[in-house]
Amino acid sequence: ALMNLLTVPGTTGVDVMPATLGSALERVDGLASAVLDSSPAAAGDVLVIISLSGRNALPVEMAQNARALGLK
Repeated sequence: ALMNLLTVPGTTGVDVMPATLGSALERVDGLASAVLDSSPAAAGDVLVIISLSGRNALPVEMAQNARALGLK
C-alpha cells in the first residue's frame, strides 16, 4: 500500500520555535480545511490523525472534514 505523509507546517513542535507555537496553530479554526483542500487525498483514502492532546481544533476538524470528503 502506498502511504503519503500529510503534515501541517509548524505543528510538529520540532520544526518551529517557540515550541508552543505548534499548539497555538492547532487551535486555528479552518486550518484543517485548508490542509485537506490542498492535499491529494481523495474519497476512499485512509487518513490516520495523530494528536497529543486530542482537544485542539485541528485534529478534530481534520477528522470531521475527512469524513465529509469520504475519507476513511
